[in-house]
Amino acid sequence: MGPSLVESAEHVLRSLESIRILIRCRLTQKPQTAPSAQNQPRSPGPISGDLSIMFSLKPRLIPILCIVGLCAVAAATVPVFGLSPLGSAVAQEADAGDAASPVATASAERGRYLANDVAMCVQCHSPRNSRRGDLVGDRLFTGAAIPLKSPYKGTPRWAFTAPNLRNAPGYTEAEFVDFLMSGMRPNGTEARSPMPAFRMNRSDAQAVYDYLMSF
Repeated sequence: MGPSLVESAEHVLRSLESIRILIRCRLTQKPQTAPSAQNQPRSPGPISGDLSIMFSLKPRLIPILCIVGLCAVAAATVPVFGLSPLGSAVAQEADAGDAASPVATASAERGRYLANDVAMCVQCHSPRNSRRGDLVGDRLFTGAAIPLKSPYKGTPRWAFTAPNLRNAPGYTEAEFVDFLMSGMRPNGTEARSPMPAFRMNRSDAQAVYDYLMSF
């Protein structure tokens, strides 16, 4: 948690006041004429502590100290006004709005489990490498040739390719969920084998859809 607005404002005022007093004391300090005065300790004046050391600095260093002090003040106000160290606005509310809700994230995670480990959609709808037949990790659910030979001869009952499922192309959300619940496509026909006619409940069908939309 960053400082509150009141705390930062007080910090700014204290810092500016310290800088003002430091400059005033430096400008009003009288030069020492007696050689013996060099061996005597100087009075810290209105400023105590480490700031009294700064009185011995050369006048040309005072503007530099002022700049450094102002930079410190600006840095202290960064967490309050939502600015990055470079001064650009941090869109905290926009980021919060863009972030997926916990419910949607949980649904997509369940959909990942169903599509990969239960319904095994990934096995037919993902391409494989030519050497070992392993699934290509960065192309999951992008469509592929069916890795099984058709048991049918001379009939169109077998699908030789599995379509891309990422973002459910060609389906509305309601159509895709209904397809996984009923096994029927929007045109009233069943998908060709080896695609099973799933009878998922609504929450599972929605979870699979949410997962496929997360790519």
